[in-house]
Amino acid sequence: MWLFESRTRRGVPRAVAAPSEAPGVIAVVLLSLLSAGEDAGVAPERVTVVTASRAERGLQDSTIATEVITREDIEATSSVTLGDLLEEHANLDVTRGLNGQNVRLQGMDMKYLLILVDGERVTGRIDGDIDLTRFMAEDIERVEIVRGPGSALYGADAIAGVVNIITRRGRKPFAGDVNVAGGSLGLFDLGGSASTKTGPFRARISMGYHRGDGWDRDPSDVATTGPRFDQANIAGRFEWQANETTSLEARAEYFYRDTSRVDLGAGGAVFDRSNRTETLTLGLTPKGSTAFGLTWRIGAHYTLFRDQFLNDQRNAAALDQYQETWDHLTQLSALGDMKLGESHAVTAGVEGYAEFLRSDRVSNFGQRYRFAIFAQDEWSILSKPKLALVPGIRLDVDTQFGAAPSPRIAARFDPHETVTVRASGGLGFRAPSFRELLLNFQNPGVGYIVEGNPALRPERSWSANVSGEWRPIHPVTVSANLFHNELTDLIQPVSNGTNEAGQLTRYIYTNIDRAFTQGLESSVRLTPLPQLSVDVSYMLLNAINRATGQQLEGRSAHRGTADLRVQLLDAKVKASLRTSISSPRPYYTTTDASGALVPQWTKSLVTLDANVTFTPVRWVTLGVLAENLLDNGDALLLTMQPRTFMLTAAVRY
Repeated sequence: MWLFESRTRRGVPRAVAAPSEAPGVIAVVLLSLLSAGEDAGVAPERVTVVTASRAERGLQDSTIATEVITREDIEATSSVTLGDLLEEHANLDVTRGLNGQNVRLQGMDMKYLLILVDGERVTGRIDGDIDLTRFMAEDIERVEIVRGPGSALYGADAIAGVVNIITRRGRKPFAGDVNVAGGSLGLFDLGGSASTKTGPFRARISMGYHRGDGWDRDPSDVATTGPRFDQANIAGRFEWQANETTSLEARAEYFYRDTSRVDLGAGGAVFDRSNRTETLTLGLTPKGSTAFGLTWRIGAHYTLFRDQFLNDQRNAAALDQYQETWDHLTQLSALGDMKLGESHAVTAGVEGYAEFLRSDRVSNFGQRYRFAIFAQDEWSILSKPKLALVPGIRLDVDTQFGAAPSPRIAARFDPHETVTVRASGGLGFRAPSFRELLLNFQNPGVGYIVEGNPALRPERSWSANVSGEWRPIHPVTVSANLFHNELTDLIQPVSNGTNEAGQLTRYIYTNIDRAFTQGLESSVRLTPLPQLSVDVSYMLLNAINRATGQQLEGRSAHRGTADLRVQLLDAKVKASLRTSISSPRPYYTTTDASGALVPQWTKSLVTLDANVTFTPVRWVTLGVLAENLLDNGDALLLTMQPRTFMLTAAVRY
């Protein structure tokens, strides 16, 4: 395991290798946890979703459109992380950068997307991004995606939508699994779990270890493109059914990830860049129901995020940097859900947040407190044809920016049993981050300084979505969604001349820009045979910065995907083939004589991935995975992992 020492040569902390036997130890522990006999006769549970209303609803009954990635989908893709999984999903744009795997929704960056784990918000954003490699597929039961404004129920950051990760739980008397994979670029994955359900108790424990050697798209210089990484995780979920109406859930998880790469700075300076992130999550959730129909839930959660960054200049010490960040988030919530008569289902609740941040990158210790109250009414106006209306509102009061109301209204109309029409609109906001408020970051090697601005206002938005779904015959589903998102008071770093010494260009965060994203998301699913499915999607996007009139950086105006899945030999052999095509994307890396940004356009991008698995016996699955078969990507703008092949094996017992 990699550890950061407190002091080393020249007083700069460095990453040092400690004796580690992580893969072997984890393998022994996982195998010892496996227990006897999986009960094949367990009936499938009712498909429910919780994200759109913060209460359990049948997927087909939900007024607000919710997309679900099931456990079966996860296993079919051989995904390792949440980022890998979302990359397989229609109309999501997963990118890779210095902050790991990120995702855009409806053309909006990840800072406008709220990530939840079992309904609780996740902390640890770096430059607005949450690294999706933190969330391992082996621990995910399903993923729920709600597009459009979610601030009416969830508050800040839910402008583009909400991604809710539902973790796995013990469902059978004894069950366990071990998964191993290895391939090119030094990639190696080892993970597994053991679970039980005995009387009123459920428990599940999982572990994983993952590593890779990184890659270099441009061998002409010393810099590398993709980082070398080592990461491990351990998680546990425990439940106790106290009686027929009351239960208690507890969750604990630890994750670490070490990355290292070589960067090339101004004047030919070479830097060894190392980064370690750690996350500790603890949660306790009692919930239950009452005799008069009230379902209640109380949550108490704590998350600790630690980030250590080291930039070590070779053969010199003048530009060495070590920066450490500690981010603590405590969340308390209480929620109630109750049916009122035959037509109304009301959800209401209160939440409180306390966040504390200490970082070498900010000028002061950061602390903020937030209190919120919210309510939503699901009003079923007609049953045939189905007509439903869902108004909702939330009020957040924050010690940094005051009060922010977030209303939303959604509607559903089924004019025919094969047609569903949905519409929604609402307001949203994103609170300035501690980085934007308090940052004091100098990069003398490149020649600039970036400062925070305590006077920043929250970014505001209004959004509208209109979607339709048509099921003409059982094997065919056609869906389309029109969307428009208007963003104001966008926070951007703006040049403000030089510092007092006249040496470094000075940037300060300012509310300056306005932007919009609008377009069409569409998909078609065909399942002509139980053994065959085809998914095709197309997205049209117009994303413009109103201040400059230019297209927002890194977005493709056109993007299409196709996914083919086949099962043979009584489902013993499963194969999938996925391709995506994206139009050129603009990036702004230079300016002209007037200071205006000059776009640099990428080429159109085509990707092709394939996966084949073979299950010779019920409890063993072998597979071959190939990613980026066309080996597209470059060292500067499209920093995709090169062509990769992996062999996989899984044992489930």
